[in-house]
Order: sequence, then structure tokens, then C-alpha cells
Amino acid sequence: MRIVFAIATVTALMFGSAVAAQVSVLPPPTPQPPAPSFNLRTDAVLSEGGPSLGDLAEVRWDIYPTAADGKRLANAIDGGYEATFETTLPPGRYVALARLAELSREVPFEVKGDEITDIKVNFEAGILILKPTRTQGGERDESARLDIRQGRFADGGYGERAFYVPAGDIDIEASIGVAKVSDKASVRAGETVARDMVIATGVVLPKAVYAEGGPDVEENGIRFDIVSVLKDMSGEPASIEGSYGINRVLDIPAGDFVLKAELGQATGQTPFSIKAGERLEVRVNINGGVLAVTAPGASHIEVVGAAKDIQGRQEDITGSNGAALNETLPPGDYIVRARYAGDTAPKEKPVSVKAGERTEVTVK
Repeated sequence: MRIVFAIATVTALMFGSAVAAQVSVLPPPTPQPPAPSFNLRTDAVLSEGGPSLGDLAEVRWDIYPTAADGKRLANAIDGGYEATFETTLPPGRYVALARLAELSREVPFEVKGDEITDIKVNFEAGILILKPTRTQGGERDESARLDIRQGRFADGGYGERAFYVPAGDIDIEASIGVAKVSDKASVRAGETVARDMVIATGVVLPKAVYAEGGPDVEENGIRFDIVSVLKDMSGEPASIEGSYGINRVLDIPAGDFVLKAELGQATGQTPFSIKAGERLEVRVNINGGVLAVTAPGASHIEVVGAAKDIQGRQEDITGSNGAALNETLPPGDYIVRARYAGDTAPKEKPVSVKAGERTEVTVK
């Protein structure tokens, strides 16, 4: 009996070990992938067969529900940035509007149950890089304006820019101030084209003095105008650029010009030439002095020329309401006349103005 029990015990232990060995070598269960958290996945490319634009932030998606006729409704219900945008939508029909800068494409699609819907747009576009300069091979100019067009497509900006453009011929206009140049570029889908835009311009810093040798004009009321040395059909010089105030910077094409300045009644002009890429300070002598008049109690002050014509008339120069006047005049002799309200008779006083000097007079 003891022998039989021992054999049975050994047999049971051996059988148990075999079962344990068999259990230990069973492969672990295959993990099931989690259910996707989206049912719409997008992608975008510049050209057929081209690489995905991936996480390019310039791509914008807007998802619109559709009406019964398939047209998109006015308000988007979802949207996001980057070419590879993912979201979850209720089952139904939609239109996706994809934008890349000023380019856009529409894609109709349908979402069904828990299936993942993939949509993809081909913008059929390339990249046009424009570098505006004032001279060939010069530094880029961030003040330059760039405008590009192709049919209904248009885009623009300042300084060196990379534009996404539809494939085909692109019209380009570049300008700095009043100077403009035009060009064309042909861009294929998926291609990058770089182009220098040379706008042959210089920079004028207009200055003015009251008289030869100074002092400088520091009044913001001064007007500067740059005109061509050539005359237009009416016989007048063509206006190029202009501005009020001191410390101005004027961009103009390379060439020959005249700078005019006017402050009050005093004027002056000087010719100059400027080259592309040149920064030039141009000074004008307005040949004027300042007349400061005080007339206590006066309602109006006027300044007339001292000389009379054959009819005894005097030239009207300038005037101001109130009891004070401050004006820039050419050098010469004048009559200051103060007028008063009521029956008070006008009062006059002769005065002489010299270029580069301030003359003060009181009429009482």
C-alpha cells in the first residue's frame, strides 16, 4: 500500500508540473488598439503627389454643414489649423473650406457612423519669394511694398516676402514711395521661385534755411515738394513727391529733380540729382525773415506791400484775425495795418523784413 501511494504521489506531481509548464508558455493576449478619438482626418499638398504640408500653421480648415442642395451653410461648426487636422463630427454631409494664405479650396464630404473619413486638398500652388532692393545686389528694403496678382487672386505686403501663389504667371508690382517697377514670374505647382525686385530709388532728406548760411528752418509748417526738371503737357513740372514738416524722408526714383520749399510767403528752390541707393540731404534757401506783429485791441491785422502801383493800390501780402500775427516773408518793405471793431480808425506802421532775421513790431 505504501508503494502504490508513493507512485501515485509522484505521478500526480509530474502531471502537475507538466500542466504548469504548458500554462507558462502560452502567449499573452494581443492588446486591442483604442478606438480612434476622431472620425475626420485632413491633409493638404501644394501639388499632385507632393509631400504633405503637415503641421504648417498657415493652413486653416473650416467645416460647414450643407443644405439640401449640397451648398454649404453660412456658419462653420468646426475648424482648426495645420494641414493634418483631426476632429469628430456627427454623421452627415459637409463642406470643408481649406485656406493657405490667400488661396482656398472647397471639399464636399460625408461622415458615416464610426468610420474615419479622410479628405485631402491640392492647392495647385507654388512659393514665390520676392526680395525688394534699391540697387542690383543691394540690401533688402523693408519699406518696399509688394503686390502680386493672377486673375481674382491677389496678395501683398512689405519687405522681403514668401507668397503662396497659384500655379501660372504672376503679375508683380513693387514700389518704394512713388517709384514703381513691374514684372512677371511663372511658378509651377510645388515649385519655389525667388526673384529680386530692383526699385531704383534714393532717399532725400529735405532741409531749409532762412538765408544763405542759416539759420535753419525748424518750423513744421514748412512745405517741401520735389518736382521733375521736365515739364508735363500743360507746361508745368511734374510733381514727384511732397510733405509738410522738418525731419522728413522722401523716397524718389533716381534722376534729376528740383526741391521746392515754402513757409508762409517765403519760397525757394534748388536743383539736385540722386542715384539709386543714395541718401542725400538737399538744402533750400527760402530767403525769408519772420515778422511778428502785436496790436493790442485789434480785431484784424493785415500786411501789404509798401510800394503802390500806378492806381495807388498796394499788394495784399497776408493777414490774420486777432491782435497778433507771426509770418515768414521775403525781405522787403511792408505796411502793417491794424483794424479794430466799432468806430476806431485803423492804425498803420511801416516795417522792413530782412532774410534770416526776426522783426518784431507793435502797433498801438
